[in-house]
Amino acid sequence: MISLKSRSKEEEIMDGFSGDPADIEHAYRLIEKVNRFLGGTRVVLRYLKRYSRRWPAGATIRILDLGSGATDIPRAIVDWARKKNLKIRVFALDILAEALRYSRNKLRDYPEIRFVQASALDLPFGKESFDYVISSMFFHHLDEELLVKVLGEADRTARRGIIVNDLLRYWRAYLWILFFSCFTKNRMFKKDAPLSVLKGFRPREIRTLIQKTSLRYLKFHYHFGHRFALTGERPA
Repeated sequence: MISLKSRSKEEEIMDGFSGDPADIEHAYRLIEKVNRFLGGTRVVLRYLKRYSRRWPAGATIRILDLGSGATDIPRAIVDWARKKNLKIRVFALDILAEALRYSRNKLRDYPEIRFVQASALDLPFGKESFDYVISSMFFHHLDEELLVKVLGEADRTARRGIIVNDLLRYWRAYLWILFFSCFTKNRMFKKDAPLSVLKGFRPREIRTLIQKTSLRYLKFHYHFGHRFALTGERPA
């Protein structure tokens, strides 16, 4: 019997992927569609647009994307920045070589995006190396102890702020993604998409996480599509 009282601890296929690269590439294409149509991309851009009002004219803004996966969020950020004539450099970080290989092949026309294979638990960057550290659909892969550590690393390397976008653990969200997953034969998406919701969060769990990290500038926000944002800029 499925329960949503607490976060699932079951591993997704993607967490330990070692199969046909074509499978993960197909899954990433499906994830891109979910982010685009169910609001994940808009969540990140919404806060960057708000924060950009305070950016110094002509400054190059450096962004680190943790668990970048399909790298659709960095691509959307660069597309937005190009339209606004803003200078942006996005570092797409992922521990999976398959993810980075997929992204490099797809984003040859995006020199603003650089790729880094590393763990988000031990970032190979110095203090305040970036203006913002962002993350989309990555936090639900981690247990509470690791979440505290990743947020600590994000806070250490972010000079201006943090933007996290992930899933809320509600029945409606689970049933919707279960319905959508019926239309694909991709075994990874079929299992991982519904499981992602079961590994998602309740608002009180995110607020407890904020308390444990002592990062009081971070705030919880509801968003369309059973998403939430954990975001904020450092006090001036």
